[in-house]
Amino acid sequence: MCIRDSINAEYGESTRANMASTVTKKAKTDAKAESRAFAALLEAAIESRDRFGEYEEALAWCRAHGKRGHAALATGNWLKISWKGVNDRLDGLVENGMEHADKRLLTQREEEQLAAWIEDCNRAGLGRNRQETRAQVRHILQLRRAANRRGGRKVVSLSAVAQRLLANPQLDLPDDGWFRRFYASHPQVAEKKPQKCEKSRAAAHSEATIQDHFFGQAGVEQELIAAGIMDPETRLIVPGLEKRLINRDETPQFFDYNDSKGGGQARVGAGVRDAAVQAATESRCDVTVDVMWGLDGFQWGSHLVLGRETLTDDLFPENASVFSDKIIEEMKVSTYGLMLLTDHGVQTGQTLLGRTKMFVEEMDARGGFEALDTGCRVVMLGDNHSSRDDADYIKYCEDNGIWNVTEPPKSSGFLQALDQYNRKFHLVYNAAKKEYREQMGDKSMSITYEGFMWIFNRIWLTWSTPMDRIVSFRKVGITQSM
Repeated sequence: MCIRDSINAEYGESTRANMASTVTKKAKTDAKAESRAFAALLEAAIESRDRFGEYEEALAWCRAHGKRGHAALATGNWLKISWKGVNDRLDGLVENGMEHADKRLLTQREEEQLAAWIEDCNRAGLGRNRQETRAQVRHILQLRRAANRRGGRKVVSLSAVAQRLLANPQLDLPDDGWFRRFYASHPQVAEKKPQKCEKSRAAAHSEATIQDHFFGQAGVEQELIAAGIMDPETRLIVPGLEKRLINRDETPQFFDYNDSKGGGQARVGAGVRDAAVQAATESRCDVTVDVMWGLDGFQWGSHLVLGRETLTDDLFPENASVFSDKIIEEMKVSTYGLMLLTDHGVQTGQTLLGRTKMFVEEMDARGGFEALDTGCRVVMLGDNHSSRDDADYIKYCEDNGIWNVTEPPKSSGFLQALDQYNRKFHLVYNAAKKEYREQMGDKSMSITYEGFMWIFNRIWLTWSTPMDRIVSFRKVGITQSM
């Protein structure tokens, strides 16, 4: 046995025992220290909560009695807070619960304003990226610095990081960490991959466009007053005349379009370097669906523009309800129907004229659309599609008391009522398409004109409700009382 083995044999057991005892004592010491630290943190949290509650009570007392911090603390009811802290909160310099706001880049109120700015820009089709948002943050800080120079109780000092940002605008501030915290603190906004929006269309999404459309010299308000539908004094729709305000819009509907976008499709096996391909039936033939809604929640008859040369009897489902020429006031729908043909299934001046002639028949059948003293029977809101410029259509409208008001170019997405619900029509159509295939016993069959007409007859009278139609006007700023 070597010397080292001899020493280990003689002293090994006692050494190991001593080491184990030392480790155990150290662990107990660390545990006690950790316990004391946790207790201190808990006590600080309770203290902070108590101070928060006392500030809330003192602030409520000051506002109720019209007093300041000195008077509040003189009552002896609050012992853990200072009179200056009360005054700072009364003056809006500090928000209760945000005592360390002086170290923040923006105040809570400024962050809320920034979140609203981000939301408004996106709704106008002008979504802002981080670099553009950084520029807005600098602008907000510059406004606060200018306000601080004027002095007064509302002064909120700039934090060190804010001063550094203003001194050197080239700094990449706020950083990515700030953006993560900002979006986490304001769940009403989030960063998303943007959809494409035509630049000219986005530029039309402005307050000036809205003001001119509604309140300009030839705006909706002036047209409704001139037509006798709106009271010039109250600026409200005359009770009982809501049905005389109509919105018309066309929407194309593919028979059967397989869109590969989105994650709803089942995955298929494929080679690592190969694109996944799956056979599917598809028909991109489309029909233009011409829809007309009234402010009273009434849906006028159907008008389909088909891209084919002839109409045959097999296009019409047996006992089709959409071509029965009835006015059903209980459901707020008309079952009048019209199918017209063009080269590519697109609305033209002549198809629009044919639809308008049927509309006059519907008004006569429904009743209550006699010409007002102004000569107007209805005001028709719509987009500026080229079919509206047809001379025959314009002449017919003039002869029959139909006043047309069009939106500015590129603005129908947010100024036209029906544009708010076109997507719902497509969703309801797709659901009915699935039902049609199940009924025919072939889930992969191609949709033809006959199939389209079966689906359309199935959904037309029920795809929207009277409340949907009223709400669609409300979404673009038009209500039954304006």
